[in-house]
Amino acid sequence: MMLRLLLQAAALVALILPPAITPADGVPWFALGSSAWADDGDGGDGGDGEGGDDGGDDGGDGGAAAGSSDGGQARTNRRGDSALDEIVAARVTPAQLAALVRQGFSVTARRNSTLLPTVTVKLRVPLRLTLDEAIVEVERLNPTSVADRNHHYRASADACDGPHCEARALIGWPLAKGGALACARPARLTIGLIDTRVQLDHPALAGRAVETFTVRSDGRRPSNAAHGTAVAALLVGSLESAAPGLLPQARLVAIDAFYRGGLADERMDLFDLVTAIDELIRRNVRLINFSFAGPPNKLLERSVSAAVRRGVVMVAAVGNAGALAEPRYPAAYPGVIAVTAVDAQRNVYRRAVQGEHVTLAAPGVDVWVARANSPGGWAQSGTSYAVPFVTAAAALLLVRAPGTSPAAVRNALQRGARDLGTPGVDPVFGHGLVRTDGLCAGAARVR
Repeated sequence: MMLRLLLQAAALVALILPPAITPADGVPWFALGSSAWADDGDGGDGGDGEGGDDGGDDGGDGGAAAGSSDGGQARTNRRGDSALDEIVAARVTPAQLAALVRQGFSVTARRNSTLLPTVTVKLRVPLRLTLDEAIVEVERLNPTSVADRNHHYRASADACDGPHCEARALIGWPLAKGGALACARPARLTIGLIDTRVQLDHPALAGRAVETFTVRSDGRRPSNAAHGTAVAALLVGSLESAAPGLLPQARLVAIDAFYRGGLADERMDLFDLVTAIDELIRRNVRLINFSFAGPPNKLLERSVSAAVRRGVVMVAAVGNAGALAEPRYPAAYPGVIAVTAVDAQRNVYRRAVQGEHVTLAAPGVDVWVARANSPGGWAQSGTSYAVPFVTAAAALLLVRAPGTSPAAVRNALQRGARDLGTPGVDPVFGHGLVRTDGLCAGAARVR
């Protein structure tokens, strides 16, 4: 009788509680928090034909909510803002590293850095320490060191089924007859792109000046090509293709720094992100497109600040986490041009992050972009796709005046923007819709 009662109780509990499902990255459901994801991800990046397991490479899906530390809480969080058991540190001395190893830390990767002087290391944290405690310990051993979580950053795009809008006309993009850029002179400018993998044999990119290489920690599953291909083609795609680009004669250096996480989402960790920025700086790239967003991070902030001081113009997506979300990064860092998305009627994208850091608005709803593994294109939405329009506008300014500072580029774009929403600068549209009227004529005079 007692056994029957116990079995009935167990069955009742099984009906009430969710099953003990363990996602592919090894985090059981009962270890996951309730916070939202760092970014809403890229719902349009499916169909790339890539399968297989993640291989447990990211060590879990934990992390703090954006804009805060974990406050000593357990290393678990549904949003997957950072690696569960890793931190990244810069300016770590050999003696300091040896002391950390003796305490149970292990070095999983190391790279030389230009923007973060000396060696940047990725450390696995001993189980006895929270991530916050590990960061404190690294910086205690050497006050000149900088340490933070190995945060994740995600593409800021979403799929949509509606008809695409005439995005170029919305911002006054200068087109001559036949669809060619009226001032097809930006070939001498190089644009940097940090994104997912780019499909170089896509018809939109055939014959384009696109250089690609990978910055990804060993053992991780390659990223999907959908997002990177769409953004790359939007920037430099052939005018004869089904998805023509804004600057088909420009040169593009595209870094694949993303990988497929355990839940099949596209993500890039902090360690690879700062390395990718560093690689672009080494190649003298002065304009970088960031169509992704994620949490604040001390090492990322220092990398961005160092790049700005070197004269690099950075354009970033505000992210798709919604109007009430905390600011996303790198868009919210000083010196970065933060871009939100609008539709053909100049309404803000319903999922765009808002805040005082928003700089400009650009077309980002039902934008026609190249579709990976297909000769054609499709309509996509997200702040990711708004960024290339502002990047292209910045490119025209830099071609016209190659020595223009990041602040001067930003100011020029702000002055030329069309005010939207509340009169003046506001947290929804920033300075307003980017406009390219008049930029092209000046660029054409550059020889």
